Amino acid sequence: EKIERVLRAGEATQADVQQALGKPFGVGRALMPYHESVHTLWIYQYMRGSAGASSFEVDSDLTLLYVFFADDVVDGYVWGAGKLQSKKLQ
Repeated sequence: EKIERVLRAGEATQADVQQALGKPFGVGRALMPYHESVHTLWIYQYMRGSAGASSFEVDSDLTLLYVFFADDVVDGYVWGAGKLQSKKLQ
């Protein structure tokens, strides 16, 4: 399901988001320059990849999603994706 359908600003509630995405990885509070007041923040992460335990090498894809709530309703969100890579320690 497309994220835009789940995170309908001004409509979707915390219960709607949790039903669609599960429990958040983390929670917090946020005050962005465009917010008039402090918002509740839910953080989701998705990581797929591999790590070598003995060699300290990591090659993973990471997606982060930050959902902002005004009271109990979605006010906005930010997401981004990237690649985590590290080399063997010498």
